[in-house]
Amino acid sequence: MKTRDLTRRETLKIFGLLGIGGIVSPTIFSARLAFGASNKLTVAIAAKPWSLDPVMAIDVQTLQFGITMYDTLLKYDLDQRLLPHLAKSMPQSLNEKTLVFELRDNVKFHNGRPFTVDDVKYNFEWIMNPDNKSPIRKDLEPIDKIEPLSKHKFNIILKRPYAPILEKLATLFKIVSREAREKMGKEFGVNPINGGTGPYRFVEYKKDNYIKVEKFDGYFIGGYPKIDEIIFRIIPEDATRIINLRTNAVDVISDFPAKDYERLKKTKGVVVGTVPGFEIEHIYFNNKNEPFSNKYLRLAVSHAIDRQVLIDQVFYGLGTTTFGGPISAGSPFFNPQVKELMYFDKQKSREYLKMAGKPKGFEFTLLMTDEERFKNQGIIIQSQLKDVGIKVNLSPMEKTAFFDKVRRFNYDAGLEDWLNLSVDRDTYLYWNYHSEGAYNWCGYTNSEIDRLLDASRAQYNLKERKKLFMKIQSILTKEQPMVWLSYRNNQEAWGDYVKNYKVRSDSLMDLTKVSIEGK
Repeated sequence: MKTRDLTRRETLKIFGLLGIGGIVSPTIFSARLAFGASNKLTVAIAAKPWSLDPVMAIDVQTLQFGITMYDTLLKYDLDQRLLPHLAKSMPQSLNEKTLVFELRDNVKFHNGRPFTVDDVKYNFEWIMNPDNKSPIRKDLEPIDKIEPLSKHKFNIILKRPYAPILEKLATLFKIVSREAREKMGKEFGVNPINGGTGPYRFVEYKKDNYIKVEKFDGYFIGGYPKIDEIIFRIIPEDATRIINLRTNAVDVISDFPAKDYERLKKTKGVVVGTVPGFEIEHIYFNNKNEPFSNKYLRLAVSHAIDRQVLIDQVFYGLGTTTFGGPISAGSPFFNPQVKELMYFDKQKSREYLKMAGKPKGFEFTLLMTDEERFKNQGIIIQSQLKDVGIKVNLSPMEKTAFFDKVRRFNYDAGLEDWLNLSVDRDTYLYWNYHSEGAYNWCGYTNSEIDRLLDASRAQYNLKERKKLFMKIQSILTKEQPMVWLSYRNNQEAWGDYVKNYKVRSDSLMDLTKVSIEGK
């Protein structure tokens, strides 16, 4: 298919409409002309996935391709109701340590091979092999074994009671084809040919440019998917993603800045949607080393931050405060006591500085990924902390460099976000604050938190489990191993010819039932 760039006149017209200055290469607008067709969708995403192997990373984009090309035994709907997916029905519980699953008998991998119990067993054993270094291994460790009963029926035998087992099966345990992974070896993460059972199958990955998938005609849900081909274009710049949408170079953009919400809402031919999100903005503290091995300095920083200002000025009101605790106020596990434990109070901050032996303040470096929203939050936080004598040096950097420093504890503090996958907060709390958590990059250790988290996992009674989460939040809020800032809304935009598109709280795009009409 031939392509053409926009003329200088066309380019200037676009910038005039947007009110954006500067020069951007017009080649960015050739995407629709190069890839376009009546039943093809182009989606602009802000970053490349860490991996296309769905059990080897938990960043947003890896999770996105996890639901595009792969499936889980169970899944959450938009209202966070847990439903069967590859499983024919919800599992039966024989006792506290045995779950009986029956699989659908019409599921196939992208190479046409039927999906059976053997595939469930293989995937579990592959994840549990420590040599494979899957980050979700710890979450499936309470499973003792997969016990096949027939071709489509099996037991999950637990080592001990494990309350969040269904949540893990719905969000983390994605089914991968054994032969596809073994054929590609280490390259599977960038070239997962025929790797899953999902609605779309992998076609091509052009590094740092785009990922192409195509409709899987053998998908087990009859009549879906509706789209023949999807191009996920990797466009880090917020303004460029918006320009591409307004010029029909792309059909959908995910995760655009809140400041552009009202403008896009008024744009002819564009539909926008926003919902309260599961993504939390927070500041990692390096609890292992000075200055933030000192609890009082962590508390001094947290009390000096006015979270509502961040929501109003960076997210234009499209978000909610954390009230200084790790769980959102909309969660059934929220402890309202955190409002009394952590709040904006400059005088309280100064008192903690004195308790830490730093009455005149101190200095630290705040790392952040170089996205606009993080840099804007950093500037506001820098100004707020200056008011109590704390000097903050801002250090924005590329995301890979950021996490390389954080993982090695080569930092003072770091501003980033975290995506919760469901209303159940076990994964977030355990991964980040248990001493053996896979993502405990703040280096926080507390034997009582370990005990409470372990107890919450073993407690099936929801009322009792809530009590344990209340205690966990109280301790964490008093110790502030991180500063929890806000839960920002998830906003997305798409052409009005894109039908059945739904914005999700987990920031992922389920494109299975999306269609194009009247373009």
